[in-house]
Amino acid sequence: MPLALELPEREAHEAIFTLVERIVYRDLKEFRNFDVSTLDSAMRLLFVLANPRGERFSYERLSKMLGISKSTVMELIRAFVRSDLLIEIPPAGSLSKKIRKSPKLKFISPSIRASILHKFERVEEGALLEDAVAFYLHTLGRLEYEPGKGGADFLLIRNGERYVIEVGVGKDTPSQVKRSMEKLKADRGIVIGREFEVGDDVLMVPWWVFLALV
Repeated sequence: MPLALELPEREAHEAIFTLVERIVYRDLKEFRNFDVSTLDSAMRLLFVLANPRGERFSYERLSKMLGISKSTVMELIRAFVRSDLLIEIPPAGSLSKKIRKSPKLKFISPSIRASILHKFERVEEGALLEDAVAFYLHTLGRLEYEPGKGGADFLLIRNGERYVIEVGVGKDTPSQVKRSMEKLKADRGIVIGREFEVGDDVLMVPWWVFLALV
């Protein structure tokens, strides 16, 4: 985020977090007339989603964790997406699967997640990398994810071709991508990790090279 480029790290996190609070407590009201209690829940929801495990929680689980209705959780997430805090990524598969499964939620910028996690004095580098990749990919075509244990991080559908993308600072083999390619009938696979290798249908790119290119 431009406002944080010239600030020391701690001050940058605080500046971005202040912006997030302003969006929640001022801007979300433009999408729906949320009361103060619901806006407090919205902040707590962002804290939960900033945890890498939280982004795949079902709406039902989020509802129980926060003590608010499932419909309120869904309304808040829609408001987060419309206010450019989150990207909503649906599951790959049939229409019934898209209805049954909750979407994956990524922050529109790694700096937003980092500013929230900074409150707990820890930052998950892998989650920040996924945010950066998701933001770039969702500008290129239709972005989905493979539900289920071991599923691919992303499926990009662009110009009639399907690309499976796996992301992780420690990823160094194409085996998982190849399994997902077969399952999802994808044309090509990309691993954004720590190795560089060009295969017949799988490209492996170091994460720092990917970030430099985008």
